[in-house]
Amino acid sequence: MIISDKYKLIFIRVPKTGSTSIEALLKQIDPDCICSDETEPPYGHQKASELKEIVGKYKWDTYFKVGFFRDPIEWFKSQYCYNLRFHYRTILPNLTNPHKNFSILVNDDYMLNKPDDKIFKLDDCMCFYILLQKWFRGESQLMWFDESIDYIGIFDDINAEIDFVFNKVGIKDYKLHHLNTSKSKTYTFSSKSMKFLELVYDEDITFYNELKEKKKKF
Repeated sequence: MIISDKYKLIFIRVPKTGSTSIEALLKQIDPDCICSDETEPPYGHQKASELKEIVGKYKWDTYFKVGFFRDPIEWFKSQYCYNLRFHYRTILPNLTNPHKNFSILVNDDYMLNKPDDKIFKLDDCMCFYILLQKWFRGESQLMWFDESIDYIGIFDDINAEIDFVFNKVGIKDYKLHHLNTSKSKTYTFSSKSMKFLELVYDEDITFYNELKEKKKKF
């Protein structure tokens, strides 16, 4: 998250939507801003309702509130690829809802399955979806937008979207550096995995397509 009193801006940090890059840039532009606590959950990824409670009614009603949204299938893939690096045996105590049956979702090394052919199968996707849902409490991008905000940018066109947002709040002379990227472009899904993801992300996909259509008309 970023709360900037200088620019009257509230940034909702949805994971894997360029949030690390945007936050790093905003911290450079406004060193006095209130930024994410990276030491404990949710690691700066507060939802809109949580930020509303943090800043209070006046700032929530008067500041420019913004977040970003990504193609839901690509978002899931980026999340999966990012989390391939972690050993969950050490992370488990810090999760929001530890559970004794956690091990059924990961391999013997307490890591997500990493397919040799780089094709995520149905079992891979189901396990990771449950991990996001039950342990991280964030399986859907829409969950971060549980309050109405002023603007939702599309990750696919992040540079133009940042131009619009920063112009809106009066930020000039900046350069966005892309940080915390994953290797998701090298992976794909099986046909069964795609059907599963299209089912569980039906609302996100509809929202994403409607958002793109509105921006085209705009």
